[in-house]
Amino acid sequence: MGEQARLRVPARSQALPTSISEEAQAALEAMLSAEGFNEPRLGPAPAQDDIAGWVAYRERGDARLEETIAAVVPASAIETTEIEGVTVHVGTPSDMRGDGAVFLDLHGGGLILGSGPLAWLEAGL
Repeated sequence: MGEQARLRVPARSQALPTSISEEAQAALEAMLSAEGFNEPRLGPAPAQDDIAGWVAYRERGDARLEETIAAVVPASAIETTEIEGVTVHVGTPSDMRGDGAVFLDLHGGGLILGSGPLAWLEAGL
């Protein structure tokens, strides 16, 4: 077998979702550059085999996400626990309303962005 086939996807412009709150839309918009891209704020993605570059990219991205999320996260009680070896952050809004429904977010990990304390902060959303 030769080199793996690749699918090229041309760049496109995507509107911000209207299904989220105005506050969430504003937070997403704040992450964009004047041209409408988030990459210039983090710098270009490093080469695939540049481990130190990816670590630095993640650190820049996490700092930016923390700043953005902290600006919009409501006051919440956040409890951190461990279930079968997995760290779990449970966020309970201070102004809990409704019928007691639960929102379950299975965080993808944070290999690229959203690691460490950001998962904890995200639980407050």
